[in-house]
Amino acid sequence: MIAMQLEVVVGGGVYLAQVADKRFFAANGRKPQKVLTKIVEKLSGASGDALEDRRLQVRRLNDEVVAMRCSLVQQESGVAASKLLKEDFRQRRQLAAWEGVLRDLDLTPKELQTVGAAYSSFYKKEMARREEVEDLRSAWLLAVMKAGGLSAVLGRWRLAREQERQLDLQSQMLSALSKDLPEAKFAQIAEALARSEDPLVLPTNTSEASALGHARQHVYVLSFDGDLGASGVQQLQQEVTAVLAFVQTSASSSQDRPVEVVLRVKSPGGTVTGYGLAAAQLMRLRQHGIRLVVCVDEIAASGGYLMACCADKILCSPFAAIGSIGVISGIPNVAERLEREGFKFVETTAGKWKRTVTPFTTPTEQDLAKAKLDTLKVYEQFSSFVKANRPALDLEVVATGEVWFGSDALHRGLVDEIMTSTQYLLNAVEARGCEVLALQLSTKPQGLLGLLQGSLSDGGPKTNFGSSLGLSSGWPMGSAEPRMEVSSPADKAWSIEEGGLLSDWST
Repeated sequence: MIAMQLEVVVGGGVYLAQVADKRFFAANGRKPQKVLTKIVEKLSGASGDALEDRRLQVRRLNDEVVAMRCSLVQQESGVAASKLLKEDFRQRRQLAAWEGVLRDLDLTPKELQTVGAAYSSFYKKEMARREEVEDLRSAWLLAVMKAGGLSAVLGRWRLAREQERQLDLQSQMLSALSKDLPEAKFAQIAEALARSEDPLVLPTNTSEASALGHARQHVYVLSFDGDLGASGVQQLQQEVTAVLAFVQTSASSSQDRPVEVVLRVKSPGGTVTGYGLAAAQLMRLRQHGIRLVVCVDEIAASGGYLMACCADKILCSPFAAIGSIGVISGIPNVAERLEREGFKFVETTAGKWKRTVTPFTTPTEQDLAKAKLDTLKVYEQFSSFVKANRPALDLEVVATGEVWFGSDALHRGLVDEIMTSTQYLLNAVEARGCEVLALQLSTKPQGLLGLLQGSLSDGGPKTNFGSSLGLSSGWPMGSAEPRMEVSSPADKAWSIEEGGLLSDWST
């Protein structure tokens, strides 16, 4: 409620700012500048330009691993050793752009150090030069628009000089390389530099190097912490869209194409509609030829497993709960109590099965049979989807609604390997040499409004009372909504912790 009031206040502020801006400038015969409006929008987190949206957060896990190592080295060997380790990592990351050529040269450690120092010096100077070129170009364009003859001519001459400056920087780098590299190796670097459109990135003729080198592989990491309503599905949808958008924009550069998406799943299951949509988002990745790996550290049951079986490979920790392939439908019935209290529930329907089991009327045998039939239909679709994605599974054994842990799940073919997500990602960083990037779409508003909402929401419980009573707002009122969730007696504790048991249809 408070957050809604804040949004109303901000909306009113924007309106008043627009009115004040218009009246002030109109009174002076000038065009409104919308300055006040922009200030209020900035404070509220609103963005008038979708291109300025910065909600997608990207974390480079490689850097986090190096940062932890540097902290340990600093404690053991001092600040100087830690700085050397950081600088070595930065240099190697920069040199990844020359990886194909350098791998062909088979450089010694000393030669590699020479190339790294020369390239690092060139990289810093070239990036600074490019920033200056942007400033000079902007100043020249302004001079041209204002018909400033001498300023425009001077600006154009300075821009032309920048091209010569770039050649001078390349010459300095080549001069440094020629002193310490054998002639054949130096000639190959010089030849690659001559063929390159951008001196910061060297092309290569060899198919092995021009393919995806180990240090150039990109692995994206997504997370899905599911609840009964699969409320995170919209966030997952946009994160998958972001990955696919990157694939499309980098189509001309196959070396930057993501080779794998790792999804960390934690879910006890929930509504069929919500988890069905989540699974559909994951199938988009496979349709675009991107390998999908699902890691389950704690639980992927029912609807959670529906998502997991979309993967090319499923990993789980030794005690992760896997399975619960089944459907449950339930709804409280208070018809007898209403009758004792003297209440009558009156409704009109059109269509034979518009209503079956409801909270306020005593169900007939026909109603119960129809509800059972609907539940079986959902179960058949669920189990067929699992079988289509994991054809080796024996549904007679695993599609019973039971839950298995770690090694038992592996024995029954529900997962492919016992390994935690942390182990898998560290292996991608260290053994495979991948660039591992964690993506997360922020759902909070930006600006001051987002900060206020965050501080207010931290103080209160987040309980979905409608879901816990089985009164889901997104499902037609004629029947209980199916859910896919952990439902065996031994698993009740998890379901209670994750947000409630006895509600609607579940998977």
